[in-house]
Amino acid sequence: MMNSEIALNQIGQTLMKGRDNTPLGVNMEKDMRAFHKSLQYFHLAWLEEEIKRICEQHTKKAAFCYNEYVKALRTLVNNDKEMYEQWWPASRRGYREFVIHTTPEIHIMVDGKRRKPHVRITDGGEIIVLDSDAGPYPSELVELFSDIEAKLMERTIDILFNGLKDLVPDSLKGYFLRGKFTKDMGNSMHSNGRFSIGHEIRLSATDTHDMAYAYIPDYFWDPSKMNQTFENVVYSYDAMKEISPKLPKDVEFICQHRDDCGVSLTNEILSFDDDEFYRRKAVLMVLKDMEHERSLEEGYYRHIMDYCNLSERFSLQEFLDMCNDDINKLKNYKQVINSQLGSYAEEVTVIFHTDNVGIYLMKHRERQWTRECCLYFPYHTDLSFLKDVGFFLEKAKVLNRVFENSWDIETTVGLMRSWDT
Repeated sequence: MMNSEIALNQIGQTLMKGRDNTPLGVNMEKDMRAFHKSLQYFHLAWLEEEIKRICEQHTKKAAFCYNEYVKALRTLVNNDKEMYEQWWPASRRGYREFVIHTTPEIHIMVDGKRRKPHVRITDGGEIIVLDSDAGPYPSELVELFSDIEAKLMERTIDILFNGLKDLVPDSLKGYFLRGKFTKDMGNSMHSNGRFSIGHEIRLSATDTHDMAYAYIPDYFWDPSKMNQTFENVVYSYDAMKEISPKLPKDVEFICQHRDDCGVSLTNEILSFDDDEFYRRKAVLMVLKDMEHERSLEEGYYRHIMDYCNLSERFSLQEFLDMCNDDINKLKNYKQVINSQLGSYAEEVTVIFHTDNVGIYLMKHRERQWTRECCLYFPYHTDLSFLKDVGFFLEKAKVLNRVFENSWDIETTVGLMRSWDT
């Protein structure tokens, strides 16, 4: 028998063989391209606002002239045939479509055959930037879309320079601490070798905790998803501030979806080195499989030792003794936790992780792949805060309901330890 994590790791390595597995922070040019692409739906929202601003300055509505629009857009094509392209649908006279190969891709359609001739601008998919017979004048379209890639990249650089603050909802900007874009914090892995790029934001909440939220912007291809995400973030900020007074400074409260579209928050406070991490990881891997198997073969233990780079540190017998000792300590610790939980012990699921304990505020977590709320805390934490577990269970129900009612499975929110505490 092989541990499930080792098996999945080996399958993943096989699938990813020969593909670009560069982590963030190694290839700056690649990181910049990835970040720029992650902002494409924010850029489309900006473009929509920019067009509205231009049109609001019009003192009168100009007569729509199909030929003038086509002539103006051909000017863009003639200036840069790689960036700007004109499509010629043979079956539609009086209709032209222009494509701008930017990130995001932009499509401009000029239709002179409708009862009300108009200009339509989209991303080539679901997002409509403009669909009107009262849009920008031909000359204004040329001015707006000339060097549009450079304009969009300038916006990306500004957003990066401001630490992603520009992406924060207006009502929360005053609490902004820092932001970053992350790699592979999403629960799903792409079989084609691509990685999920996410945005993670920290806001000041209380003296002891920050409020954090994260999402994968790929899901914002539907503008309503972007709007719903930020509505839920604003609601969650106030909810988190109510929870914080009940928590010791080193206890965190996370609300996330466990399924493929969910996203994890990064751990910004590490309390031990890699050697200790892998030692603990090995013990927990053994514990997990012991819960499913009465006896484990010697080869199984050696697989784990090799996987966690422990073969040089321990003999097999030393490794077995260490695992037995740690597992007994964990079992005793779980009894202590359950005694603190009292009658609520059957209402939650306790899971041990390498650097913390997780109390998931639901029954039988292993059977569910849904939105969940969890309390995370270091092993040395004073457990007296668990007297308020009933309060945390009620808050979890409310938060879960808010996200479930809005079909938001992509957003994660959390109350995280502050750097300053």
